[in-house]
Amino acid sequence: MQRKKIPVKVERSLYAESLGCCLNPNCRQRIVNYEGDISEKAHIIEYSQSHDNSYENLIILCPNCHTRFDRNEEFTIEEIKSWKKVRQKEISKILEERFSSFEELEKQVKPLLLENQTIYNNYYLKDNKRQWEKFENTIVVNNNKIKNLLNKNEHLFEDYNNGDNTNRKIVNSFILHVDEFQRTRLDGEKVREVLYPEKLNAIFGIEEDFHEFFLPSVESLECLVSVFLQCGKLDYIELGEERPFIQLNKLGKNEKIHLDNLPRLKQLYYSHKCFRQTKVRLNSLNFALKYLNKSNIKYSFKELPSLREITINSNNIIFVYEYCLTQEYLFRNAFPQGTTIVNLHNWNEDKSISADARDLASDMEIILLTLKEYYSYVHKIK
Repeated sequence: MQRKKIPVKVERSLYAESLGCCLNPNCRQRIVNYEGDISEKAHIIEYSQSHDNSYENLIILCPNCHTRFDRNEEFTIEEIKSWKKVRQKEISKILEERFSSFEELEKQVKPLLLENQTIYNNYYLKDNKRQWEKFENTIVVNNNKIKNLLNKNEHLFEDYNNGDNTNRKIVNSFILHVDEFQRTRLDGEKVREVLYPEKLNAIFGIEEDFHEFFLPSVESLECLVSVFLQCGKLDYIELGEERPFIQLNKLGKNEKIHLDNLPRLKQLYYSHKCFRQTKVRLNSLNFALKYLNKSNIKYSFKELPSLREITINSNNIIFVYEYCLTQEYLFRNAFPQGTTIVNLHNWNEDKSISADARDLASDMEIILLTLKEYYSYVHKIK
């Protein structure tokens, strides 16, 4: 009598249960990973006796443990059944694992995403169907781990104003993708509605080339720079570029965070409570600093984390963003003598600084400049 094929649903459940490792608690050999899939499905009660291909009667083992059970009879049926119970307890623990910070979650999720990305890039994108089918189980196992971790730690993801373009929505899309991927994985014709959300990689700092646009608030960015300074992770920050970035050094590992990588930056702002009201717009500040770089005018930030104050040849320049810079604004901020104030708000052109403010600036011994005046001024002081 021909042996019946194990149902697809059962196979999926077995791979999910395995977590990529032999279920023997004293072995735990990694059997499904980028190096290959050496997993074997063992019947707890022999198929010749039971004809039972149910999930309850099957277990995933490494080849060595399978041989020790089937041929050498080193383990009893009760022992094998207990291994499934042990693994279920381990899975329950993963499901209950709730972290207090995104950084803790990232340590668990990022390696799994990287392994999935390596398999996808090397086999699927290169149309290597044979190898892809061999390693696809690794992705299934990893996806289930990631899904469980994300479900339990959804509270750690940015959900600013409960909008449609939040990181939490990206996480929900990934979970839908995982469920659909597993349901359709063995279909002859794979019709999938929910594709893998690449922004998930960006959230976890994997996709450096992912870019959209700048979040507007310089104040939010300064808060994040302050966080990295305090924990000793900041290497440097590069503004005035087409794609400005923060360079981090975490325990000898470098990470470049581009400021137009919206998912990553939003997640970091959210995790470190750095969302701030916008006073100076980042794209305007970056534009002003880009002009210095293109003109080969050297500058430095006066004192980080402040990004709105720079020094050019001992001249202090502070950038502000006001529709009209007024006398009242100068009274309220009390800038030090000798400071140059540049209003980046250029929609009002020459009227972006009031006549009264210019008169008061003369008395206060400070210089007020529109963006247009700034261009010629920096060449005089360089």
